Amino acid sequence: MPSRAHIQYKGDPKTLKKHLRPEVKIVLQEIVSEWHDKTLPDHFAETGRRRYRYRSRSRKYRDKKRKLKGHQNPLVFSGDLRRQALRRAQISGTSRSAKAAMHVPWYATRRFSSYDTYADEITAVTLTESRTMAKGMRKRLTDRLNKINKKSKR
Repeated sequence: MPSRAHIQYKGDPKTLKKHLRPEVKIVLQEIVSEWHDKTLPDHFAETGRRRYRYRSRSRKYRDKKRKLKGHQNPLVFSGDLRRQALRRAQISGTSRSAKAAMHVPWYATRRFSSYDTYADEITAVTLTESRTMAKGMRKRLTDRLNKINKKSKR
């Protein structure tokens, strides 16, 4: 879910022009890294099913999972998907976007009839999380630019 964040900067426009793009890139990568470390694990918890509105699985599948595995955690059957998704992700980005490349099992990108893929479910973000990330980005970027502005005045 794309987010927008508005910042106010009081300082030299030349300094802003020189530092804005690199600083935005760094902040976006920090936000994505934080999402991977703190929010992604919630997708595999029992509360994740309701929070991220995962498609419902068939009764046959749920019964089989309960019998064989003894739990109903979403997106977890053998645990491979969770284990691989929660490993260290490769974070990359530009001044316009950032992404976390995760190495997941082959079936994570498989489309189940007209439903979303596991990958769509894993990367789902709630409106509240999106707003929190935008606020965090705004604060971090403002702090970084103000710090640069103070250094340039010396």
